Amino acid sequence: MPVRVVLNSSILLSELSDVLDLKLKLANSTEAELRSLQSSLQNSKDEVAADLQRNVFKKCVPTLTSCRMHLRRIIATPSSFSSPRKLGRLRTI
Repeated sequence: MPVRVVLNSSILLSELSDVLDLKLKLANSTEAELRSLQSSLQNSKDEVAADLQRNVFKKCVPTLTSCRMHLRRIIATPSSFSSPRKLGRLRTI
């Protein structure tokens, strides 16, 4: 069955107009304005990267905490080192 794609031409024309406006503004910008824009874009990029790193860290901490607690339980149980079955499981963690 063929897939039908419906495009909203008014949105596409609006986006095209925005791109053309931006190109025109950049072409008519002074060097100082371009440097300011570059600096602003770099700052935004750095903020997004830091935010992404914080979000990833927040998601990893609970997983790492759970793994650490699991390992502590295994190490605290003396029988875990005497059983080959449990040693095999320990190696896969």
